[in-house]
Amino acid sequence: QALGLQPEAETLALVEQLRRAPAGGSASATPVHPSERRRIVALACELEPAPGTDTETLSQELPALQARLREILQAHGGFVLRAEGGELLAFFGHPRALEQAPRRALAAALSLQERLCGTPRRPGRLCPRLGLEAGWVYADPRQGSPDGAGTLSRQARRLALLAEPGEIRLGAGLGEQASTGFLLTPLEGGGARLLGPDEPMSQPRSTPLVGRQRELAVLLQAWRQPVGRSQALLVQAEPGLGKTRLLQA
Repeated sequence: QALGLQPEAETLALVEQLRRAPAGGSASATPVHPSERRRIVALACELEPAPGTDTETLSQELPALQARLREILQAHGGFVLRAEGGELLAFFGHPRALEQAPRRALAAALSLQERLCGTPRRPGRLCPRLGLEAGWVYADPRQGSPDGAGTLSRQARRLALLAEPGEIRLGAGLGEQASTGFLLTPLEGGGARLLGPDEPMSQPRSTPLVGRQRELAVLLQAWRQPVGRSQALLVQAEPGLGKTRLLQA
């Protein structure tokens, strides 16, 4: 009206509807869940019986074995979504973000391999085919699966099905993050085969700091400020982008 114009009839009707609406909004409004964008690792394991294994005996022992495998995954920080019927599916970085999710996932895969494959003299009756892949998801910590679309889970399962018995295959998204601290051999078409650790798992090696010179300069400048001045710096980023590594530099 300040311009000398009257509101249209539709605008006046909308204003009237807003005036009549309850002050607190609709009671049946759908609550919004706080999804977080984070990088997680999916681990899929297919258990294949060794030749000559008695399937009846194996079916009786499988529940207890899978309970033990679940414990191994959880000990490395894994969230086990499925452990039944000779199949395991776990996520690392859910429901709580983990800075070392890729490393934990690879360590868990090696532990499963060691537990199941046995030794040349005493081979295991079940040999795992393992596939791991990393990727970004929008996850709600209150939901069971962080991979609502199932994309990451399918990629990990496909890698497991392509693997030979006793083999651990990594997708291209995870192979790039696992180049330090583990022995890998590249696979034709992308990805890598995990051979084992090249150092103790309890002593992570510092990876080279790349592309963080500006952030590091800001931290060093603050550190060199004269004594007597109080200040605080907040280092904020999505999980897995190198906050811990930056502070270790």
